[in-house]
Amino acid sequence: TLQQNLPPASLFASLHNTIMPSKASLKMRNKKFSENIDKRGQVSKGSNKPEKYPLGPYAIAFFLFVVVGSAIFQLIAQVSRGGI
Repeated sequence: TLQQNLPPASLFASLHNTIMPSKASLKMRNKKFSENIDKRGQVSKGSNKPEKYPLGPYAIAFFLFVVVGSAIFQLIAQVSRGGI
């Protein structure tokens, strides 16, 4: 009954091949970053891409239009009811 609950051996073999990196890729990564050991704080953080904002200018403009427009609409509604 114990062997019935275990997955087949081929599943373990396929998992082993997909999870473990090859020796060649490990050597390449080690060689690439081994020069950075002695630099201590002077290592570049990666590419110098400009930071992208999560929202574009049109999305921000639309958001401001909705917020400011609803605030103005609320003020006009309040004044017309005599609430201020």
